[in-house]
Amino acid sequence: MPEPGLFLDENIAQGYPSSGRLGPNDWQVGISDVDTGEVVEAGLKLPWCIDKEFSYLDYQCWIECELDSGIVVHRIVPQSVQGFDSLGSEDLSDTGIELANSAKGVNLTSQGNYTNIVQRMANSVYRFCLKGFGRRAGYQIPIPRLVSIGGVPAIPDDEKPQRASNRIVANNFGIPIYMAVWELWYTTAVPPIKAQAPPPNLAQHIGAISEADLPTGLQVPISLKDANAVPAAPPQQLPP
Repeated sequence: MPEPGLFLDENIAQGYPSSGRLGPNDWQVGISDVDTGEVVEAGLKLPWCIDKEFSYLDYQCWIECELDSGIVVHRIVPQSVQGFDSLGSEDLSDTGIELANSAKGVNLTSQGNYTNIVQRMANSVYRFCLKGFGRRAGYQIPIPRLVSIGGVPAIPDDEKPQRASNRIVANNFGIPIYMAVWELWYTTAVPPIKAQAPPPNLAQHIGAISEADLPTGLQVPISLKDANAVPAAPPQQLPP
C-alpha cells in the first residue's frame, strides 16, 4: 500500500478513478508513471581523441643498415690433405656429452692451414631499410620515407622492393582503428658521410637528441603543499 507523502496512487497517476473494480489505493501492476519509454542515454556522447597529434596508439619506426663491401674472397685449392671443419665439437650420441668441456661452445678451430686471396671487385654498396608499424584511432597512418641518409641523398634500392600497407584492425564504437606496416629499401649513389639519428616516436613524442642536449639531472618527485600549513617565522631562541 502506498504511504501518504511518499508515493502517488498509481490509479490517480494513470487517470483511473481511485475506486472501482481495482478498489481504492490499488496498484496497476507493470505500469509506471516515471519511465516514458525514451532512452535518456541516447542524447549523451562520450568525447574521444579528435586531436590528430594524440591519436596514435602505438608507433615504432627504425632504420636497418646493410653493407656489401665489394670484397671477394677467392678460395684456393688445398695444397695438402686436411679434415673437414665443423662448428660442433662433441658427438651427439655420446652419453658423456654432458661431462664435456662446456666452455668450448661453438667450435671455431679449423682443420686447415691456408691463406685465401682477397680482392676488391667493386665499390661498397650501402643499403638502408626503413621499417616500422603503427596503430592509430580515427586516422590513417602516413607512411614515412627517407629523403637523406647519412648526410647524402637516399634513393630507392635497385634490387630490393618497397612494401607498405594500411588496414583497419578494430572498431571502437564506430571509430576505426588503423594499422600500418612498412618496409622501404634505399641505397645511395655516394658513400654516407655521417651517422644517422633514429626516427622519432610519434606516439611518445620522443625524438633523438645529441649528447650535448641531454639533461644534467632528473627532477625528483615533488610533494604537494600542506594545506594546513601556516607561514610563520621559525622560533627564536631567547638570550639567557
